[in-house]
Amino acid sequence: MTAGGKSVLLAYLLWLPPCGFFGLHRFYLEQFGIGVAYFLTGANFGIGWLFDFFAMSWLVKNANKKDGKFSKLDYFALWLPPLGLLGAHRFYLHHLAHGFAYFITAGNCGMSWLMDLFAISYLVKNANDEVRSYLKNMYNVIVLWLPPSGLLGFHRMYLNCIGSGFSYFFTAANAGLGWFFDIFRLSSLLKQWNERRPNFVPALEAFIFWLPPLGLLGGHHFRLHRYWWGVLYFFTWGLFGIGWLIDSVLVYFYAKKYNQKLSETNVLDLEGSPMTNFAGIPTSPSPSPSPYPPPAFYPPGTIYHTEPQPIYGAYPPPYTTTPLGTAPYNPTATGVQTTVVYLPYLCLLYTSPSPRDS
Repeated sequence: MTAGGKSVLLAYLLWLPPCGFFGLHRFYLEQFGIGVAYFLTGANFGIGWLFDFFAMSWLVKNANKKDGKFSKLDYFALWLPPLGLLGAHRFYLHHLAHGFAYFITAGNCGMSWLMDLFAISYLVKNANDEVRSYLKNMYNVIVLWLPPSGLLGFHRMYLNCIGSGFSYFFTAANAGLGWFFDIFRLSSLLKQWNERRPNFVPALEAFIFWLPPLGLLGGHHFRLHRYWWGVLYFFTWGLFGIGWLIDSVLVYFYAKKYNQKLSETNVLDLEGSPMTNFAGIPTSPSPSPSPYPPPAFYPPGTIYHTEPQPIYGAYPPPYTTTPLGTAPYNPTATGVQTTVVYLPYLCLLYTSPSPRDS
């Protein structure tokens, strides 16, 4: 026990039955989420209660740290069945999509639940990392892709593809066809989310939603935000199958047109600042009409070109917004040259007397 901290002796006293079966020792350690879970399940039907007897000194030590970090011991206590099969350890790490998926599918019929036992260190470490906790990782995608949760679209929901996730939920991942093709798309979907890129739809993605039965219900049109066509297909069973058959050829062009429109509407900032994801991590540089900062970043008097030019070659007429004569801005760009003129300096150079004349 530390000064002003929790006592191991008092924690053991609250652990004794019947108090321990209602999680009072967990409430004492200010672990309220675990306490509620113990209260509702009789300390995980006695299994968590028994585990806490051997781990009490470490539990008290972690509680006295008060660093707000997730603990492997708490994770393991909630991983034990039956709580673990209901996703309690995932809820503990704030993995809500996994928690709901495990709750509905009993830990993905035990498969994902068992995999989580060997991934304790990895999952807890990522959850405690301020940056990594915001990013998605391939392990968490795979455990949700496995059936039956994958057939219910939970891997799509985890990657923020909410619309397609619900489509999978109500059609069993397009009768399993979408689930099968997703194994080839998981990497690109994960990268797209972590880099916070616009939601482009590759031709393969559009084709997956064209496949029956989703395609006959207008799934590919809804995926490409062609909502009126989607509603029409939904009530006419793909225009009685005729429109659906024609779309087998046109779906590629639909996807291409959608991506072009999306790239035009997602114009990034013009100041050349890098694009960042919601964790604040730079991803890919944003396009800018000029390799140089905008005029506001140049000192007054700088003459600059708005397009990169080779070192050897003709230059277009320079542009300036302020009077000439002050110090220039010198950008550091390979293969790019900026024309800068010092009129007052040149006048002084040619009019000042040389030592020979004096």
